[in-house]
Amino acid sequence: MGGHCRHRRSVKFLSFVFVFSFFVFFFSLSSSALSLGVSPPSLSFEEASPGEKEVTVFNPSDKPVLVTSRVVDFRKDEKGKLQDLWPVEESETALGSSYYLASRWVTVDPAEFVLYPQDQKKVRVIVNMPPQGRMEPGEKYFGVLFVGSPQGTGGMVQFQDSILCQAFVSVSGERRVAFEIERPRVPKLVFGNRVDYSVRIKNTGNTHLDFRDLFLLFCAGDKEVARENLGTPLLLPVVPGLNEIDFREIDGTVRLPNWPRRYKVKAQAGYPLQATSEEVVIWIIPWWLVGVVGGLIVVLFAFLSLWFRGKRRKGKGDAEPDGSSSEKGEGK
Repeated sequence: MGGHCRHRRSVKFLSFVFVFSFFVFFFSLSSSALSLGVSPPSLSFEEASPGEKEVTVFNPSDKPVLVTSRVVDFRKDEKGKLQDLWPVEESETALGSSYYLASRWVTVDPAEFVLYPQDQKKVRVIVNMPPQGRMEPGEKYFGVLFVGSPQGTGGMVQFQDSILCQAFVSVSGERRVAFEIERPRVPKLVFGNRVDYSVRIKNTGNTHLDFRDLFLLFCAGDKEVARENLGTPLLLPVVPGLNEIDFREIDGTVRLPNWPRRYKVKAQAGYPLQATSEEVVIWIIPWWLVGVVGGLIVVLFAFLSLWFRGKRRKGKGDAEPDGSSSEKGEGK
């Protein structure tokens, strides 16, 4: 009994030593964690005089820091509030992205540098705006993100710190957000339950359109039966010398319930504006129904063939006795 109690006390003691050592180790690491700073915390540029401005990045820690910078874009949500960093896919924005993304106008010099303990560095933020008419009107939001990593740490655990300098560029002009959704192109009569569709959206304003809540709806009466997500396409207006196509076609296939029914089809957008296309009426004829109807036709045809054949035989049978009796009368 006494040995068992001593064993439990030993386990508790070792657990306490392990937890205490872990917290001492973690505190020693966090006490020397990085802590970058930047001043001023925000910048603003005007279209008339974009030029360049300076920010100061400083390292108040006791460790040398390797600082790298990158420019990121912000966007406003439906309520007009700035969201977090907006990841921009190069594949989506390669064509004409300089029209509406301020990050394409910004250069940071130097983009990478070392800050020694208690050191600071002046960094230039340079804005080279495109010519008039090749920029989307309104305020463009971006930020310069400085990320610091410790130098000379051979251990596995490393801490990073980052600081963001927010900025915006004001471009003169009136913003017009407008687009048209054409009537969906779908076959009027569909055999089976697989429907091929094509939806065309046209940008009739002067801003880029970052669609969300874009769907193709299939309704039976007033009831929504199916909803096909059309994705989040990006659509630019016509900008001479930069972008010549102001429409986007979205093609796809949707499977509907395998039952004969009449559907009303329409495309609908919820952002950046609420809009709905004209409706198209289609009929779904499932293959099983085609098979059933075809089978009934075959059965009916076979029945009618047998009926006419039997009737014909019966008519011949009724005609034969009359002919034989007349021949006997002539012989007498």
